[in-house]
Amino acid sequence: MINIMNISILIVSLLNFVGCYSSEKILKEDIINGISKPDPKEEIFITTMDSIKYHFNAYNYQLLNDTIYGQGKSSKNGIESPFDGKISVDHILIIEQNQADTGTTTGLILGIMAVGVVAAGLLILALMSDVFNPD
Repeated sequence: MINIMNISILIVSLLNFVGCYSSEKILKEDIINGISKPDPKEEIFITTMDSIKYHFNAYNYQLLNDTIYGQGKSSKNGIESPFDGKISVDHILIIEQNQADTGTTTGLILGIMAVGVVAAGLLILALMSDVFNPD
């Protein structure tokens, strides 16, 4: 019984170790002013002023000065097509990128471990009460 519980806790912990991600918006003013820039190790989603949506996978784009160059996909009115070119930052409406939240991930893993420890403690107490109080 304890082995099954340990395996279950291990599987859930490993699934949650992948991480908690949230979509972060990067302001184009911050890019223009050099305050922030997209992380090339993560995929990026761009919406331009003419409602075209672009998706670039990690390492398939780069930001040089005020232009994003890359290979990805563009989508307008639900129709996707390959894209290989450049987008001016001035033409961009929204820039989104998934960012890992290590604090939330750590808290989630510690919470799962705490639940496992409490469950194991309750199981041990139940087994001990059966040993000392035989029917």
